[in-house]
Amino acid sequence: PDECLEINFKVSLALVEIVQKINTRPRYILAK
Repeated sequence: PDECLEINFKVSLALVEIVQKINTRPRYILAK
């Protein structure tokens, strides 16, 4: 269970970083 929590935590951090990058770069959304 601890490993799953650690993986989920890392995934959550990665998603947060991606969201922050998208928010700071609106051009990325327009590039889709």
